[in-house]
Amino acid sequence: MPASACSSLVRMFAIAGMAAVSTACATNGGITVKGADDALSKKVEITSNMFFLPANGYPDPVDYYFVSNIVKATGETNYQISYAVNSDSWRNWDTLTVDTGGQTFTSSIIWTGEDMSCTDYGCHYAKLGTSPLSREQLQAIASATEQPKASIGSPKTSEALPFKLLPQEAQEVLDRIAAVSPTK
Repeated sequence: MPASACSSLVRMFAIAGMAAVSTACATNGGITVKGADDALSKKVEITSNMFFLPANGYPDPVDYYFVSNIVKATGETNYQISYAVNSDSWRNWDTLTVDTGGQTFTSSIIWTGEDMSCTDYGCHYAKLGTSPLSREQLQAIASATEQPKASIGSPKTSEALPFKLLPQEAQEVLDRIAAVSPTK
């Protein structure tokens, strides 16, 4: 839940005379900047991995966050979306599709890790992946007037795993990039 929605929920509980449960607002609105003040670091890494945290402590089927790296010497910046996919079966999806309401684009998925854990009740599968984005694609997500829809899937099958993106998260990443860019 975004920080503004979280504070609204806390106010609503306070007005109703009820105690707000802290786990209902498990977010710190965090955009993390790493390496900006480190003279030994050759890059600045900006992530939104702490922007939204699940209120119940359990991950969504797709937990995503944006990552951007800025090369200090040149100002060259790359953009990507990283995600953890939690599923009850293996899927070798290879394509991220994003619909911002005004633009639809795709990007390849690069899987970087996977894990499986089983109990007497069945198995759980987790995969870590990333997809490159352009600055224009990140800006399209940030400027969407409705919540962008995304899915990971493949053109080889109609099956896909949908999830929603937060425009304000993309905008805060872009704002932080502008604030720390060494070539501004």
